[in-house]
Amino acid sequence: MSETKKTMDKNKSKKKKKNNKKTTKRSLSIWKVIKTFFVNSSLHGIRYLVEDDLHWSERVTGINPRKAHTLSRLSHWAKMGYDAALKAPLTSEELRELENQITPNCKDVFGVCIWNDKVVDCCKLFFPLTTNLGRCLSFNSFHSKLPDDPSLPKFVMNHHKKGARLIIYPNKTEFWSSSHPFFNLMFTNQFEYPNQKGGRDTFLTVQWSQPTPTMWDISQVPTYNDAGVKSLSIADRQCRLPTETHDSFLLETYNYHGCMVESQMKKFNDTCGCVGHIFPPTDIFRTCNYTELKCGFNNKEVIAQVENPNCLPDCEDIVIDHEHNTLDDENVPDWAVTKLEFNMLPGPVQRYERYTVHSMLDVIVSVGSALGLFVGASVLSIVEIPYWLFLRRDAD
Repeated sequence: MSETKKTMDKNKSKKKKKNNKKTTKRSLSIWKVIKTFFVNSSLHGIRYLVEDDLHWSERVTGINPRKAHTLSRLSHWAKMGYDAALKAPLTSEELRELENQITPNCKDVFGVCIWNDKVVDCCKLFFPLTTNLGRCLSFNSFHSKLPDDPSLPKFVMNHHKKGARLIIYPNKTEFWSSSHPFFNLMFTNQFEYPNQKGGRDTFLTVQWSQPTPTMWDISQVPTYNDAGVKSLSIADRQCRLPTETHDSFLLETYNYHGCMVESQMKKFNDTCGCVGHIFPPTDIFRTCNYTELKCGFNNKEVIAQVENPNCLPDCEDIVIDHEHNTLDDENVPDWAVTKLEFNMLPGPVQRYERYTVHSMLDVIVSVGSALGLFVGASVLSIVEIPYWLFLRRDAD
């Protein structure tokens, strides 16, 4: 009886193992089908859910700090966003998605902002701005967004403006400290659109490991245009007013450097049939995929050095002067990286002025004076000519 029972138990065990293998095979087969669908699906970004080399947190929340180095290479202006070391080629949509991953998040960057001793929401002041230098958060720029709340600060200086102070405490977050060891501050005026040729002044790099609390005293020197300048044609004055965007597809407020970015995008498209993802997105041009980016890399000098005679200087410009000093770090809270203080000085105390040397009235007066002096002509002479030639024809 005991041997028979053992034999029966063995047979049951074998059947059970076979059933388990069948179930496992069936499960693997179903997973393989699902995985194949996810990898080859046209649904945007779905293949990242089943990639073998990704941590589970990356599949759920997107690309984590371990991918930051790759993303940084894909955003380099010097290579037009092309990375020859990238293993798997990416589509246009995937490159745009990767760019979005490195757009700074306001809550990650800014902890507390204080305007004239009053705490304000930093994320109601700073808005995303896309340039070919990368993605940034911009305050008081015509090219991103201005605060909707009229009570929030605007850094516009005039002769009646009092001094003001803005204090920023950057936030200590795991995302920034692990993936981005530093960030740059670029100081521009409202009109400027930063690009690799200018329109920016990187005067501070904040290091997460060794931050230095800093204070700046800032003054602005604007350019004033009289009514005569505005009445002249663009060809005569050789500069553009902020409203003179004309055929611009990117700018709502004209700026020389922004005009040059548009020219580079047009050149990129003319050369490669698409525009690299490092440039601001637009419906006018198609975004290049990974393979097409190599064309931009091979022609980067042609694209970067493009010339456009229609990109004229700004009529309304603001020169920014600043002096900085280090601060004691006693008042920096533990949750903040450092303290950044900006003192907007009263003013401006000086300004540039653009005016017409000779207006149309000046020209008329000058011509009339010359005719009167050398010819003896006057307004009466103008009337006499048709009178004696056509109305009075007395016979000899």
